[in-house]
Amino acid sequence: MSEYQEIVEKEWEKYSKAQHLPNIMLLGCTGCGKSTLINTIFGKQVAKVSDTGRGTTEFQVYRGEDNNSSVNLIDSKGYEMGSAGDCQRFINDFNKWMGQNRNTQDMVHLVWYCISVSTTRIQDYDIEVLKSVNSDRDIRGKLAVVITQCDNDDEQGTIAKSIRDIVHEEVGSNIAVFEVSNDPKLPLDIEKLIEWSSEHIDDEDIRKMFVAAQMVNLDAKRKTAAKIIATAVTAAAATGAIPIPGPDAPILTAEQVAMTAAIIGCYGMNMAKGVVTALVGDVLISNLGKTLVGSIIKLIPGIGTVAGAAINASVAAAITGALGAAVSEICYNCCRRIAQGKSVDLIAELDYNSIKDIMGSFLKKNGKKSPEEIKDIIEGSGCRTREARRSSPKRSPARTCKARARPTRCWPRTAASSTIEDIRTAR
Repeated sequence: MSEYQEIVEKEWEKYSKAQHLPNIMLLGCTGCGKSTLINTIFGKQVAKVSDTGRGTTEFQVYRGEDNNSSVNLIDSKGYEMGSAGDCQRFINDFNKWMGQNRNTQDMVHLVWYCISVSTTRIQDYDIEVLKSVNSDRDIRGKLAVVITQCDNDDEQGTIAKSIRDIVHEEVGSNIAVFEVSNDPKLPLDIEKLIEWSSEHIDDEDIRKMFVAAQMVNLDAKRKTAAKIIATAVTAAAATGAIPIPGPDAPILTAEQVAMTAAIIGCYGMNMAKGVVTALVGDVLISNLGKTLVGSIIKLIPGIGTVAGAAINASVAAAITGALGAAVSEICYNCCRRIAQGKSVDLIAELDYNSIKDIMGSFLKKNGKKSPEEIKDIIEGSGCRTREARRSSPKRSPARTCKARARPTRCWPRTAASSTIEDIRTAR
């Protein structure tokens, strides 16, 4: 095993051991759209491998490690409440789970409570369960109501608006409520749900794992990658002057290896040490070691090819920032294609020419800047190169509940028969 393979494995082991996956609890009755929501956000169907958890059969735990994901899902088995006793039994099961799993690996970080528009109303047991969940000391402020299947509402979103109003009136005005749809052309609040969830996970490392798992808000992944790169840029600058590598020496330092592994991880591209070792060791190190190093050094203004010169803090920061920008941009584009249902080979995508082109573009523009300036550029642009920003497709404006002020929406909805008064009367 080569020296750099040892570095890769050591850094990836450190990265993997530091991972504590977020636990998201999914609540809602049978047919409320939980599975579709999960498939939409995480880009995959959850495997049937699950644990029932501690002391209760009402919840199934789908482990991220069993589903090649960086999130654990705690799913309430679909339920229908036939009586007040059924409702209370479910609440007791929830309280039992929370009590037995505080400060354990199954501690709940977020709760998504799903209510389908197709039911045309919010049930009394929904209100009672929501009140109980919201009263838990660890969940207060981390509960979101997700109104699903909103493509079955009318153009004004009448049913969804009524459900939102009732939740705020009877459970609490501080409860976050989001609308989602089965129609990909009607995104509604799906990205807002991702942003809210990310903001309400307290632990930074666990938050990163959530961002890595979701496949809807790719800009959130890019922002996380930018923070990783900025940290590595600071570390590279702090190493001071070191000799420029010779033609047979790898340019990657341990910090850059760790940065590369962390970027790949934050995009959720893999969870296996072997893949990262192959990618960083066989692809990046071999290319950056013998062929790319000379080309990259030439691109830094004022450095040229002076043998034996010193890579000062600014040059080390620039090279590190350029490498991070290249890996991040390629991972971003891979995720975008995955979200479109296309297959991706990350090792093939991270080839010599792709890395060289992106690093070259970054260094030509930023090679003479100070480490602090490079860090600000990385964090300010989300580590996108100018060419990437030009080539990225323009995103359509997010459609949110603010659109309700308009007479009609600009997308079709299936007509719904219930009015607000119908829903309230039904309760």
